[in-house]
Amino acid sequence: MVPWAWRLAQEGGRCVLVDLRGHGQSPGKNIYWGLKESHDMSQLLDELEHQGQLAPPVAVLGESSGAALALRWKTLDPRVGTVVAIAGMGLSFKQISDQPPEVPKPSKPRIIIKLDTKLLDACAGQYGFPPDAAFPTGIKLTIWRQGDQLAGRAVGKNGGGGEFDLYPESETHFFLKIHGAQLTFIKNDKGETTAVIHHIAGLPDSEGKKLNNERTHLGPN
Repeated sequence: MVPWAWRLAQEGGRCVLVDLRGHGQSPGKNIYWGLKESHDMSQLLDELEHQGQLAPPVAVLGESSGAALALRWKTLDPRVGTVVAIAGMGLSFKQISDQPPEVPKPSKPRIIIKLDTKLLDACAGQYGFPPDAAFPTGIKLTIWRQGDQLAGRAVGKNGGGGEFDLYPESETHFFLKIHGAQLTFIKNDKGETTAVIHHIAGLPDSEGKKLNNERTHLGPN
């Protein structure tokens, strides 16, 4: 897709390349042939719309299974206009209703608040996630404070991804802008963080236990 995106960008287009579930650096090992991926793509448009970077209708270019996804997505999200499907896979879907699908509801705008650094420090540390649907090989999540904001990095069996920022909606609820994941920190009666819940649409929630009581401020080891 990179050559296509490069050519379109040269013509003045704004292009977003996406690693679908089970592809590239995106988590998960299962492919749902558009049944869940179309919702993922609509969430991407929600986030771009929230950032003021969306000017619908959008054009979608897909190849092979991506072509099948693009065609399906157009029937579900009215913000999708032109679709270019290249060598689309011959997928068939069984009709389950005569009613048209409901238009995905746009996500509510998230409000970022400012937290005291002591509250941020309470969330810092390392968390271990066992293997599950979201993290098939398990991961170790490191959270640290950079100034007045939290940042993190996840490392799994096959390596780790890049660093990401965490944005607070409350003392315990944070979210990531890159793919809409949410982290909810669990605290005991003393206000100490003991675990974190990872939530992302389309997958079961995952719980990571805090591995130690050390507080990390400058970055991961």
